[in-house]
Amino acid sequence: MNLHQSMSFSISWQNILARIEPNDATLYLRDDKNFTVGWDFHDKLILNSKADFHSIDEFIKKNRGEFIFTSLSYDLKNDIEPKLSSENKDFINLPLVELKSPKNLIQCINGNLTYFGQLSKIEIQDFFKGENFKSDSKKENIDLKQIESKEEYINKVNLVKAHIQR
Repeated sequence: MNLHQSMSFSISWQNILARIEPNDATLYLRDDKNFTVGWDFHDKLILNSKADFHSIDEFIKKNRGEFIFTSLSYDLKNDIEPKLSSENKDFINLPLVELKSPKNLIQCINGNLTYFGQLSKIEIQDFFKGENFKSDSKKENIDLKQIESKEEYINKVNLVKAHIQR
């Protein structure tokens, strides 16, 4: 992955995401001045049911020297430490393990943007200036479904509080 020098552009992570395909981007967000966005992934490893540590190791070796975005489910602990077992409901169907290596990455640290990838300096400048802005992207409606009532939630919080205060 090539490194291009830091650029002086004032652009938010929201505007960066608006310029790329929404299903092909990953955002790690600390706050508006500290975030990382990767897109156009050239390699992915997704494990849904059981952690295959050999496959994970091979993926890391294959992508040595590249950025690797990593998402680990809390339930991965069930494969690592059998004594710590749980059966949490997965309402959003996230994989147990997801590793992916982007062709393009923008890192913002304390408001300073740095691009890593294969785009030319002119393409990067055009990207930040908005010439590649995708205005035809459709906004999807989100259908939220209540999992438990407000009363059930408050009861659970009170149980946790009582347990902590013992």
